[in-house]
Amino acid sequence: MECLRFVTCFLLLILVCATIGRAGIQEARSEGTVTVTVTSNPAGSGFIEVDGVPYKTPCDFPWTPGDHHTLSATSPVPDPQEVGTRYVWSSWSDGKAQSHDIAVNSSLTSFTAYYKTQYKLTMNARPVDAAFNLEPGIESWHNQTSLVPISTTGVPDAKFVSWIGEGDGNYTGPLNPHTVTMNSPITETANFTAQTAKITVATTPKVADRIFIRVDSQNITTPHNFTWTINSKHTLLAYGTVPGDNGIRYSYSSWSDSELHSRRTYIVQGPATITADYTPQYQVNFTISGIDGDATGTIATITTMSQRNTMNQDQLRYTDWYNSSSRIDYAFLPTVPTADGKRYSWRSTSGLGQTGLTGSFNVNQAGTVTGNYGTQYKLDVKLNPESAGSVQLDGSTIQPGGPQWLDSGSTVNIEAKANDPYRFVSWIGEGDGNYTGPLNPHTVTMNSPITETANFGIEDLTPGVYSLVAVGMLFAVLGLVMEHRANPKVQSTSVRAPPPVRVEQRPERPPVQRPQGICQRCGHSNRTTARFCTRCGTNLSEAAA
Repeated sequence: MECLRFVTCFLLLILVCATIGRAGIQEARSEGTVTVTVTSNPAGSGFIEVDGVPYKTPCDFPWTPGDHHTLSATSPVPDPQEVGTRYVWSSWSDGKAQSHDIAVNSSLTSFTAYYKTQYKLTMNARPVDAAFNLEPGIESWHNQTSLVPISTTGVPDAKFVSWIGEGDGNYTGPLNPHTVTMNSPITETANFTAQTAKITVATTPKVADRIFIRVDSQNITTPHNFTWTINSKHTLLAYGTVPGDNGIRYSYSSWSDSELHSRRTYIVQGPATITADYTPQYQVNFTISGIDGDATGTIATITTMSQRNTMNQDQLRYTDWYNSSSRIDYAFLPTVPTADGKRYSWRSTSGLGQTGLTGSFNVNQAGTVTGNYGTQYKLDVKLNPESAGSVQLDGSTIQPGGPQWLDSGSTVNIEAKANDPYRFVSWIGEGDGNYTGPLNPHTVTMNSPITETANFGIEDLTPGVYSLVAVGMLFAVLGLVMEHRANPKVQSTSVRAPPPVRVEQRPERPPVQRPQGICQRCGHSNRTTARFCTRCGTNLSEAAA
């Protein structure tokens, strides 16, 4: 037990000695530095720099005695919270320069930079160009609570009326000169009554060498400056339309002060700019190409938000003026009729970027939109008789009697197809470019409206039919006999000859007297033995009878 008490006392002695030793070391160390405080009045950011580094005040530095450091005061320093307020360096607490060096010692451990508060004085004039001068200037800085004299002198035709002030310490009244007390930022405005005023008359858009405005019976180019007496009256006239170049003109809209009438009386109240607003307009033409004066009815329609116009055979060109960016809708007719057998067919549209049969666009330039048409002629195809067959045009079957419209100058192949018991005889055509004759197929050229008639005829085949029946029966009997001889096992089968074929003899018709093959319908000269006209298909025997 005694041993344990001894060890404990020994350890406590060692701990006390170690603590005393550490404290001694720290005291020795602290005796080697001095804490120096650097601050400003007022305190805050942006006021001082130590050794070229900015610090927010106040700040402490543990410096070694005998060391040298540089203190600098920044000036002026704007107030971050109040516009028109700043701080200007006044002095250091050690009485030295704005930027200076110090030697660290234990007897001087605090340095303070002192600042003065300054406020801004702002000077204005109303009207702006009425004041010749403003004292102490448009902008100036003055120490807090200082008295500052203010004064102004007007231009020759301006008379001083009063000061209007804003801010603590301002002056508002008719005295000139006077003083203000700078208890805060201050604004002072010198008010004048002008005897004359500068008036600018302008237009939008600006177009050189064009007369838009008349002022007091005098045409002017714009912009134009006038010096007029206050309260004087003047007559202004904005011309309704002003021509431009290359399909553009300008249309009056209104005055910039919301006056709508182009003619107005203006009373001068002070300097001002008066502007007449114009809208650019573009000339757009719609024309028709390829149509003659024989067209009938409407050819095209042109529609805007305010109106709808039509073009017909009496008006193959339509012209109008359109506001910039306005919308135009147009529609050309696909086909335009004329007299019988002729029409015009739309081919294309050109101009101002347009290509369609119908379309719309916003106007941004002058120009012409043209509808291009081509001529078509009607081809009528008929059958004689109507049920004798059919007709093909370029290989396609068509309905006889229905008109076929083909481009002028085009060539088409016509071919007649006969139904039993008919046969094709000839074509009979009418019109420039038709075909008349027995060739089938053949072509026609559409130089005008054309009618083509396909004529068909029927051959008299009655005697031949009876002969074919008799021969057929004979071959049938011979076939049975030959089969019987080739196969004797069927001898028990009785074979009876077919009954004799009775061929009725048609009574002979008296010969028809034909007038030397002349067709009584079309006058064509045929062979004397022909029964049908090779041109029109008429039965020559019936025609002669």
